[in-house]
Parts: sequence; structure tokens; C-alpha cells
Amino acid sequence: MSKDSILLPLACVLGVLFVSAPASAQQWKIEQRESISLEYRNAADTESMLSVSCGARHSDIVIPLAPGTKPPAQAPELRVKERAGVYPMTMQWDVCGGELTCTDRPAGDVSTYYVKSANKQTALRFATRALALDIEAPGVKLSASADRHVFARFAALCRKQR
Repeated sequence: MSKDSILLPLACVLGVLFVSAPASAQQWKIEQRESISLEYRNAADTESMLSVSCGARHSDIVIPLAPGTKPPAQAPELRVKERAGVYPMTMQWDVCGGELTCTDRPAGDVSTYYVKSANKQTALRFATRALALDIEAPGVKLSASADRHVFARFAALCRKQR
């Protein structure tokens, strides 16, 4: 048996294992900079799929999108599952061109979906009440369960923001 006849099937098996990696390999992670952010990271930990930021006088939820995403026909909703039911959050979006300069996509593409608040209550509500979330809109299909321990630590850090 030649080396090539072994390597090709092995590469195929490894490729299938990588592609079919469970969503649980994705992770929640806290980043501390000027503000605190709670990020849902991809399995390779190379990019954020959703970010919740908390500062002294702001909170944001941002979902970055791949190039080629066009503005949706209607506003997408981030559905946050809480004990009391589903809390829908209507998302806005940034479009490249005009005031927003994008270096990685043409004018007319959407770069992010977002929710912005003038206080930290949106981030705190998300961190203290969310059990799971999901969104399905142009450019994104995401479902994730909350990580109670990480969310509690994020909420504690968010409360300290002055």
C-alpha cells in the first residue's frame, strides 16, 4: 500500500471530523478592554460570531456578517430565550458606503447587525436572564445556549463599569 493511498482516505476522515465538529466546540469568552465584552466565538477561536459589550454608559449586541450580505427586507430579530419566555430584540444594521467605510466589502453590503443602548441594562439583562439565543437572517443563522458561569462573571464585571 502506497503512502498516497493511505493519506487521501485519512485526509477525508479528518475533513469530515472537522466539518462535523459539534456546535458545542464554539465557546463564550470574556474580553476586557475599555469596556467588557462577552463573545460567542467560533470553534477555532479566531472570530466572534456575536458580541455583547458593556461600558459605563452603553451596551451593544453586535453580530458581524460575512461579505456579500445585502440589507434584509425586514429587521431581523435576535430571539433571547428567558425563563418567562422569548424576548425578541429587533436588530438594526450597518451598510457599507456613505458614512460607513468598509475595506473588506463593497458599498451596499451589510457589515453587522446590532442593538445599541445608552446604558448597560441591555447587556445586564442579556447576561442575567438569557438561557439561549437564536437568529436566522440574511448572512447569519446562529443558535447558542447560555453559559451560566461565564454569563455571571460577565454580569459582575459589567455592574462594576463606572
